[in-house]
Amino acid sequence: LNTLEKELYKYNLEPSKNIDPIDFWKANKENYPILYNVYLRIFCIPATSVPSEQLFSAAGYSIWDRRNKISPQNETVSEESLAQSIFLIHNSKVDYETDPTFLKDVLESFSSIKISLLAGQYPNVFNELRSLFSKILSNKFIQETVDQLIDKLVKKDAVRRTNFDFDYEHLNLKFVDSEYSGLYGYAGRNLVYINTKPFVKLFTKKKMDIFSSEQKFTAIKMTFICVVVHELAHVVLRFRLNDFNKSSPFLKASEINDDKILSNIDECGLECEKIFFKEAINWFSSIRMNFNFEYLNQVIQDVEEGRKFDFDTTKTEFVTFDEKKLLKMACYFRPKIEFRFN
Repeated sequence: LNTLEKELYKYNLEPSKNIDPIDFWKANKENYPILYNVYLRIFCIPATSVPSEQLFSAAGYSIWDRRNKISPQNETVSEESLAQSIFLIHNSKVDYETDPTFLKDVLESFSSIKISLLAGQYPNVFNELRSLFSKILSNKFIQETVDQLIDKLVKKDAVRRTNFDFDYEHLNLKFVDSEYSGLYGYAGRNLVYINTKPFVKLFTKKKMDIFSSEQKFTAIKMTFICVVVHELAHVVLRFRLNDFNKSSPFLKASEINDDKILSNIDECGLECEKIFFKEAINWFSSIRMNFNFEYLNQVIQDVEEGRKFDFDTTKTEFVTFDEKKLLKMACYFRPKIEFRFN
């Protein structure tokens, strides 16, 4: 057993005690150094009077709004701690029986999430993606398509009585650097986090020098569009339910009346991605196929210029992910093995 597995095994042997968790972790931080680090991230989130399952529900939102107005100098919880905590909250919903090693990977890797330095080191890449992000959000066709998907899942008045429509253009982008190689993105309430590492790897990998910068940018932009529309579906679904803690495929387990829940698909982000691109496409691996750069650049241009687009799978060759291996959760993870550049 490695260190983390030993800690988890030992922790599971602890007898159940009616003890304050703060007291427990103060007394046991030396016994469980890795789990103690996880505890610090989770307990940095402000407490509320609502049950923990509703931590980021309507009451949680008011906290989040206040936090957004606090200056970094006065903020007791850093942007990195918030980014790490949001990541942990999303991953707490995974069915670990499907992939028992996933929990170990999450606990070992979540603290590697840092506010990005790489974005500043590669401004030609990430300034371009910032601009693309704004254009994705302002594309009315994308907005309408995401809204139509969520309309099929939840009634507009499921929770909200006013302000039914999500304001896409108030959504923000934050780049993070993380060693979690399978992680591409996830989202907070009004914030999409994008991991820079996979994009930098494609752009700088020596064996990818056979492709021009323009060709690599095409694969990077197509991947970025998929990650963003994937996360948009989760953000709008949470907005509709007025609860940060809700996501597919757990809608039926919510406290909302069943007649307000119209459907409960496995993963609304993946479903949204497939509405636009028909398949779960691995654009980074596809660059080695007979990639129709001209057609894909036209798709990107349509997105950027606010036009409707209907992706034609016959126009270019591509590699798809095995959907059975994709975790059903509110983060854009892709199998690590898919991203090896041989």
